[in-house]
Amino acid sequence: MGCAAVYVLGRLLAGPAVGLLGALLVAVSPLAVHTAHMVRPDVVLQLFVTIGLIALLRVGPRLRQDALAGALTGLATAVKFSGAFLVPSYLLQRALAPGPRLKGVLLAAAATVAVFLLATPYALINAREFVAGVHTQVGHHYEDGEGAFTSGLGMAPAYALAWVRGLGLPAALLALGGAFVVLRADAR
Repeated sequence: MGCAAVYVLGRLLAGPAVGLLGALLVAVSPLAVHTAHMVRPDVVLQLFVTIGLIALLRVGPRLRQDALAGALTGLATAVKFSGAFLVPSYLLQRALAPGPRLKGVLLAAAATVAVFLLATPYALINAREFVAGVHTQVGHHYEDGEGAFTSGLGMAPAYALAWVRGLGLPAALLALGGAFVVLRADAR
């Protein structure tokens, strides 16, 4: 399902060839294949985030699209708290798209919270333990051994290595080449 969602996202953004390439890269990504063979929320998170990004592309004059984007953000966040990282992308899309900005944001926020709470009632029933669990997860990934948060620049080498290990060297090199082409085209 994840490969199909990536295909649709790539096709909408840049055409069928990009969609196929994106789906192929996900299908052979060492990290994606490894994770798909385990029982982890990351596989479902990837699917909901990708579908959420597809929904963001449709945000515009109709409020229904804001509600859908919010609902998918709520689902992704219910799977794993990092699904909330869809929020800045939604806000940017809503700011750039035509249509009712304030009503759209309020509707998306309401849909996000409602779907999150429906899908994760534990967050409401036992809020203290839920928040402690989120803190534990954040701490595991972003705190150094002394309990202080590591700066973004301090994490850059680890993320660069994870990026190459996750995508595989050929895909990482293709991504860098694509970024270079895009930056060069924008400079003209």
